[in-house]
Amino acid sequence: MGMIKKELCTQKVIAECTGKYRDSESHRIKYPVYEFDYGGKHYKVSKEQKSPGFTAEIGSSYEIYINPDNPEEYYHPQADAADKRWKIFIITPFVLLFLFQLYLVLKDLFL
Repeated sequence: MGMIKKELCTQKVIAECTGKYRDSESHRIKYPVYEFDYGGKHYKVSKEQKSPGFTAEIGSSYEIYINPDNPEEYYHPQADAADKRWKIFIITPFVLLFLFQLYLVLKDLFL
């Protein structure tokens, strides 16, 4: 999630996950579909969600933030937080392995 979109999406709304979009070629579930009311209009929005650590449940309600000037643009804080946790989970072992290898190299150089 880019910071620009997060800064633009300032209006909190309660959105219900009403379904999940399936890719027409692979038939895999790609992302959730949310519905909410704002400014006297009903909106149905969806976008690709790259958060393996978060799964929206159909029928559940979520707080999302929309862009008041373009309500179809939204930011989902729970999905964003899960995405960050997932990245940390994946990256941490590689960082630790690198540091261990660096330690072994430096140990040999100075001993």
